[in-house]
This record gives sequence, structure tokens and C-alpha cells, in this order.
Amino acid sequence: MDPAKDGVLVKRLGPFSYSVSYMGKRVIFRLNNAWDRDPQKAQLRKTEVFVGPIFDESGLKFFLLFDKREKHFLYMLNEEGYVPESFIPLGEDVVLGRRTGFALFDGKRHKRKILIGVHGRSVDRNNWYDGPFDQLPDNYVEHTKISRYLEEAYPFARGNIDKFGGYLTQKEARIPIFSYTVYYREEDLLELVRSCRSSKSEEGQFYSCITPDPYQLIKAPGTPETE
Repeated sequence: MDPAKDGVLVKRLGPFSYSVSYMGKRVIFRLNNAWDRDPQKAQLRKTEVFVGPIFDESGLKFFLLFDKREKHFLYMLNEEGYVPESFIPLGEDVVLGRRTGFALFDGKRHKRKILIGVHGRSVDRNNWYDGPFDQLPDNYVEHTKISRYLEEAYPFARGNIDKFGGYLTQKEARIPIFSYTVYYREEDLLELVRSCRSSKSEEGQFYSCITPDPYQLIKAPGTPETE
């Protein structure tokens, strides 16, 4: 659909402000600015960089991180302010959100919680709790330069995506950052962490192991199936 042909005029007023006019009526839309501050309380590891903020439709905020050594994305819970969730401990270092069903690794050493799983029923229903893969920090793309990290994490994307991570040859398709598992049984989350702890000696490898990303398994050039 071409808004102009339909008589709809969209004008950018600022980074988070747009006006939409139609049939003599004008409405100004003010987008939410989720970039309150960079991570302050939680600690980043030496190989990690903060890419940008995420305000998920679940109501939770996350910090999108990128591990330069592992070439891997992580979703870290933003606990700088009020967090609209309470957590149930599943094990020594895994907690589960009562409302969202989000599973997080409680990394006490770095004072942070990393998203490791979302419930399969939420993914099947495509509801508000299916994870933040579709809530990337697009409003800050000029600052985040996220495409450079996408090309490092997903080699098949090199030269094939725009600055947002959208495919140049496939309209409205983009790379989802799906670095967490889909679980149906809580026991599987604990087994995932136990298995990664026993098989990965380096901390960066451990974090990549507990946040598996299926799109990083794609080696050959091409466009993967997207959500």
C-alpha cells in the first residue's frame, strides 16, 4: 500500500515524533523513547558491547548485548528501574517470570539476568510473551549500527541486509535475533544450564550455550525462514 496514493501524508517531525494527515485531519504520534540510560547496575564482560535498548511488548525492558568474541547476541533484563514482574527460583541460578513465563539465568557474578527461554505455548500462540526477537531497537539504528553486528553473527547476511537487518531482496523480511530457547518443560531449562556448565570451560562459550540461536546454524548464503 502506498499511503500517499491513498491520501495519507506521513511526515517525520523528529526522532520520536511523526504527523499523519488524512482528509484534513492531522494527528501527531509520539513514539516511546526506551533509551533511559546505558546499563549501570549490571556488568558487561570485557568481550561484550551494549547495542541498544528494547521495550518488549511483554512490558519488560531488555538491553541487547553482543559478544564480540563469540559473535553472539544476548538479551539482558533491564533492572535499572521498576521491573513489572516477579520471579520464581527454579534452581540455583535460573528464575522464571510468574506473569511472562520468561526464563532467565541469574548471573550473580555480573549482577544481571540473561534471557534463556520463553514458553512454547506463547510462541505457538504468537502472543505478547513470545520473546523480544521482534522488538529490536529500530528507533536508534543510526546510533546502534546494528547491521554490523548482524553481519558478524550471521555470515549469510553480509551484503544482503539494510541498516535495520531487513533483507534487500525480500520485502518485509528481516533477521530475527532469536538467541533463547523455546521450552515446554521447566526441567529442560535446568538441564540446558547443567549441560552447558559441564561442557563449556570459557564463560563466553557458556553464555552462548545457554542462549542458543538457530539462525547461527545457517552457514550457506541464503534467506532463512523468518517469523
